[in-house]
Amino acid sequence: MPHRLTPCLDRMAFWHSGRVIDTHRLTLRPPSMADDADVFQYGSQTETVRYLQWNPLANGNEARSFLMRSITQWRAQERTRVWMIFDKERQGVIGSLRGTVADGGLEVGFVVNSLC
Repeated sequence: MPHRLTPCLDRMAFWHSGRVIDTHRLTLRPPSMADDADVFQYGSQTETVRYLQWNPLANGNEARSFLMRSITQWRAQERTRVWMIFDKERQGVIGSLRGTVADGGLEVGFVVNSLC
């Protein structure tokens, strides 16, 4: 009988692999600096970030700074990763998913453009 923890470990390995998660409508993928305009668009909306731990983005530099930190986390294989939520129909990023491996599990938070 397989060890009970194996599926959890497999999910964690997938989380750290950087693979793209593709559905019919959306793609979850690592961030790119080319996402800056989309990140600023949803991140600057008061209604979108209302319940988050950060204030609306004030300018494009803040969006680029967020992306730089997120990309660095991927490259350093840190416990926290940000995945961009790409809408295939709109052909743009509509939000992000942030996950942190902690205490043998995965803490997940997300933000999605309130205009979508």
